Parts: sequence; C-alpha cells; structure tokens
Amino acid sequence: MVCSRNGTRPVSFCMKTFLCFGLLLASAARAQEPKVDPNRVFTTQLHWERVGGAPRSATDRWASGSLAILYRDGTYAAVTASFRRIAKDAPISLSLNEGYVIRLGTWTKTDDNMIRIESREVARDAVVQRAGDAEAPLPGPVSARTCRLDKPSVEHLSDAIHCNGGNGLTLTPPDAPVDLNDLPRIVDALVKKTAPR
Repeated sequence: MVCSRNGTRPVSFCMKTFLCFGLLLASAARAQEPKVDPNRVFTTQLHWERVGGAPRSATDRWASGSLAILYRDGTYAAVTASFRRIAKDAPISLSLNEGYVIRLGTWTKTDDNMIRIESREVARDAVVQRAGDAEAPLPGPVSARTCRLDKPSVEHLSDAIHCNGGNGLTLTPPDAPVDLNDLPRIVDALVKKTAPR
C-alpha cells in the first residue's frame, strides 16, 4: 500500500489506518494487564504521619506497611513498602520508589474460616539493612502461615485476616481505594518468571 498524494491511497486514509492499528495494539496490551479485584486487597494498619519538613497545615501523609492481594486463582502477593495520601478522604497510593519487598506464593482455603498462605521473598529494591547484615539471596525460603478469616464472604473474602507465625499479621480491607501503580504488572512478571517450566 502506497500512501502519498500522488500514490494509490490518500494520506488521510493511511493516517486513519495507522491510528486504528495503534489503538488496537494499545487495547490489546491493556487487556493483558493483570486485573486486581479491589475486594481481595488487604493492608496492615497504616499509621499516617506528616511528610518530613512539611508544614503542619499540609495534608500530604505517608505510612509504611504491607499490602496483600489474594487472587481468585490462588496466587498470593504481598508487598512491604510505603504509602502516600494527599488528603484524609483521598485514595491511597502505593509508593514503590522508596524501596520495597515482594513476597509471592499461594493461598488455599482449608476451612470455611481458615486459609493457609505459603510464600517467599522474591524481589526487593533499596531495602535499608543494619550494618554488617548480608542481603539474603533470592528467592528466599518458603514460609507458611495459617490465617483466620473474620466474617468470611464470597464478595470480599473477609472483614479481616489474622495470621499466626512470626510476629503475627493482621490484614484488613483498606479504608480507601488503593492505587497499586505497577504492582500488578510486577507480580505478573514474577509469577511468569518463577513458574515451573
């Protein structure tokens, strides 16, 4: 196909064709992005603090904590990172720019109100360590937790998840929508990378 003023097709036809092709590629890429059900996103309790150096009147706040996603297919993903919020009633934004640790694994329902989570550390970025501590190799060892579901539900899984092991872990639905940024794409890439071949 020749696109020119003197060629066989008008330039406007060719531009429309290229535009449609570009939109088709963009929609195909978007369709492949992993979908996260917001009813299956849980966080540890986030203690909001004023951003260092900001005036007392500033509404921008940050917190550190963990976020877990329990995918319907049994995949478990958790990230320990920092979170930002520009106002009390604004959405929460997951910040992966200040260091994070990602755990990946599986979750299974063992009873009506119990689940088992097996996961291991698979990625980390800019994690601050104590002097003299060596960074552990990745992927880390598998750890297992048994967790109790408070008021289990098909729609949102649970009002809270209480896990044993380690320091214990309590996860609840966040009090506002969470912008996950690149986390679903990172999790998808890690799942593909660590899947048995």
